[in-house]
Amino acid sequence: MTTLDIELLGAMRELAAAQLPSDTSIHSGRPLRRFALELHVPDERHQELEAELQAAATAEGPHLRGSEGRWRVLDGWSKVSTGRRREICIYRMEVQEVQEVQEAEVPDLVDQPFLARTAERVMANSRALAELLEELHARGVLDEGRSLAIAAAATPRPLTREEARELCRTDRLSH
Repeated sequence: MTTLDIELLGAMRELAAAQLPSDTSIHSGRPLRRFALELHVPDERHQELEAELQAAATAEGPHLRGSEGRWRVLDGWSKVSTGRRREICIYRMEVQEVQEVQEAEVPDLVDQPFLARTAERVMANSRALAELLEELHARGVLDEGRSLAIAAAATPRPLTREEARELCRTDRLSH
């Protein structure tokens, strides 16, 4: 058991938490912490808490603020009003750490699937062109000189010094 400091019902609260298996971030692939929580809330505030949990369960948030970051409420929390004190509602729920994606990381993440598919297509087209040139040359449709000229035209030019430097530039350096 550990504790998490999470803001609920307008105040920072220290909650007992049981660690669950982590989930993987779709943005970075890093593990995101998950915890099971149990809250005891006065009956007169349970609707206010329900609204907070409902909002914090959406992907866009607003997520619950904590001392160690933001937390998303996972769907499926439960509420019971049993025991000697029926005026207390007991909530059982799971929360998951929300990865804060920095604005500089958003242009890198947004186009990744498109960029990867474009690179695959370029490589497939390059292989197809090379095979086509070999076949045309082997059948005598293209002579050696013309085949080499077409292959040279399909080869990318070397990068200038400035282009090579721009490809290696970074905005963030590790210490």
